Amino acid sequence: MPRAVCSCAGGCIGPLLLVAGGQEGDLFTASAALQVFDGAAWTLRAPMPAPRWGAASCVVGGKLVVSAGWHRRGLQTKPCRDTVVYDPATDAWTAAAPLPSPPRPCSTMVTFRGTALLLGGAGPPIALSPALDEWRPCRLGDDVDLHCPELRYWAIAAVGEL
Repeated sequence: MPRAVCSCAGGCIGPLLLVAGGQEGDLFTASAALQVFDGAAWTLRAPMPAPRWGAASCVVGGKLVVSAGWHRRGLQTKPCRDTVVYDPATDAWTAAAPLPSPPRPCSTMVTFRGTALLLGGAGPPIALSPALDEWRPCRLGDDVDLHCPELRYWAIAAVGEL
């Protein structure tokens, strides 16, 4: 890797391994770097709009979705509420819906039926709409409500299916 990082986000898109952000250096400075491994070599691609570490990520529709995490402003560490989406076809990042509340430590993001779900941490599960313009709550309990973009409806799925 061109830059050694910890607490980074990432995902796989086709033959590419993407590593976004993280902490680097002796002072664990937040990074905006996007490092991509194609199976033979590492390259740096378009950096994220803002540096962050500890973010959650998943791949939806061939794009890397990165949300939450932390950044440093001066001597203070602050939470990131924004969500950004990387498209490897254009080597560009675009903004998606920000989180409805401050990010949650120890959360993870997964892709389920074409939808990004943010799970864990100190809050209920939420799902990013297919248009990437809104985070929606998932019902708590034994089931969660999931949006199925292919069929354009909300369905109830057992948590065990995740």
